[in-house]
Amino acid sequence: MAGSTSEANGPVTLIRVFSCPESERERAIDAWKQAWEFLKHEPGCLSTELHGAISPDAKYQLINVAKWESMEAQTAAMMRMRAAHVFPKIEGLETSQAFYEVIFRE
Repeated sequence: MAGSTSEANGPVTLIRVFSCPESERERAIDAWKQAWEFLKHEPGCLSTELHGAISPDAKYQLINVAKWESMEAQTAAMMRMRAAHVFPKIEGLETSQAFYEVIFRE
């Protein structure tokens, strides 16, 4: 696969990073699990992994790596999840996400 900056139509990887106060980490994990229970039944959802930082001074305490059939499938699923109010508001939680495609594999 060649690297490109165009929108990928095939399988994509969504990486979402979470920054939150240590006191809210378990609540964020629980909320993520609730979101997964919803999203895993959505069309185009392939898999997910939630990674937790070992280092207490890591900028991002949680990193979600999810595989989707397409960007469009993930975007539509997130809209449905937001409409269903699945993920609660957590004080101090900040997230950022981007889609990625494999450009090298060995």
